[in-house]
Amino acid sequence: MIIKDKSLGKYEIHHDGCSYTVCEKTNRVDKQGNDIFKSHAFCSSVENALRKVARLLIEKSDAQYTVSEYITELKNISEKIIKID
Repeated sequence: MIIKDKSLGKYEIHHDGCSYTVCEKTNRVDKQGNDIFKSHAFCSSVENALRKVARLLIEKSDAQYTVSEYITELKNISEKIIKID
């Protein structure tokens, strides 16, 4: 199973039946034409994988945060990811 959503940005969550892998598409393909992904985390639950994506979305920006601002931004991004429309 693969979880893709616009709220995850360029990240995807791949589930192999045992664990959840947070992957980033590299926009490259292998010799067989398959997309190449960069693995960022191997998680035991989808909840932990979503938390990792939220942290990655913050850490990829060039912004500087205080601890309070970082926590607030992490909560905001997490809420956007799990928001059900």
